[in-house]
This record gives sequence, structure tokens and C-alpha cells, in this order.
Amino acid sequence: GQSLKAKTFLTQNLVAEDGGGPSGIEGMSITWKEPNSFSAPQCADGAVSWYCTQFGHGPRISCPKEFRLMCDHPEGCGGYNKTAAIERCCERHTSACHGDELRETS
Repeated sequence: GQSLKAKTFLTQNLVAEDGGGPSGIEGMSITWKEPNSFSAPQCADGAVSWYCTQFGHGPRISCPKEFRLMCDHPEGCGGYNKTAAIERCCERHTSACHGDELRETS
């Protein structure tokens, strides 16, 4: 079967008409700002899993309602079977994030 991969790009490399330039990201939907409707995070390839990066689905792009806040630290949470921390954390409170920082626009 054919494997589909999510495309990534830098908004500064796009022309303004295509959503690029210095204010391009403002008009884009930032997926981690709002919780998803699933019981686990959604991954870059569309999978729903607590182990996005570890199982090859790309990084987390949104958190579930129960843990609606995405933390800024890109490797703050552990993986499957208590492996190394390789996921952004989804938390209930900002204070649970490393350094009390939420993910912003990057």
C-alpha cells in the first residue's frame, strides 16, 4: 500500500497570497491551540495516539479535551513502556509543563 506523509513547510517561504510572509501564520489554523474531539492526541499523519513520535506518526498536533494544553518542550513526555521522553506533553494545567510554558506558534 501507499504511505501518505504530511507535508511541512515554513510560512516565511510562501508568498503572501498563499498565506506566507511575516503575518502568514496568523491566518492559519494552529491545531494545538484548541483541543481535539478524541480521547488521545492527534498526530501529524492523522493517527490518534499517545505515542505519535515513537510509533512513526510524526509529532502531536493537538491534545484531547481532558488534557487540552500542549506544552512547549518538544520532548517533555515519555513514550511507550516508559521509554525516553520524546513527545510534547498534553496537560490539564500550565504548571505541569516544563518551565510552565505552553506551545505558541512554532
